[in-house]
Amino acid sequence: MDEARKLVQAGQLEEAARLLELAREASPGDATLLFRLAGLNFDLHRLDAAREYAQAAISISPATWLYHYLLGLVEREAKHLSDALASLETAASLQSTEGPVFNALGEVLLEQGQPQAASSAFEKAVNLAPDDATFRQNLTQAKRSQK
Repeated sequence: MDEARKLVQAGQLEEAARLLELAREASPGDATLLFRLAGLNFDLHRLDAAREYAQAAISISPATWLYHYLLGLVEREAKHLSDALASLETAASLQSTEGPVFNALGEVLLEQGQPQAASSAFEKAVNLAPDDATFRQNLTQAKRSQK
């Protein structure tokens, strides 16, 4: 994993994914490793593989909010908004102190045409990370959509 981390830092994502695949073969039940593979595949826009790895990590460690958050991002990117919403709601319920989770939740709600619910999620994101300009901008946009 350390070698793969260095490769990621050097921008060599394909090679890092190859190394992590080898590590997965040796430790197929390592949720952290599966999560890292999911993240790399997401970054490489391999959404099916990212989804599979995230779901595998969740099956091993269902109470880890970060795994649900990543799955929500994958599903949103794949335009599976209902699945994205379910994953992000789970992440938010498991970890209610992460602004990015509520921001992503708000983005999905806005895409689903629910500006009022999106505003509530964005408000939580802004409260958790008041200096994040993107969160504030998203809140403003959601409030405009309500009018």
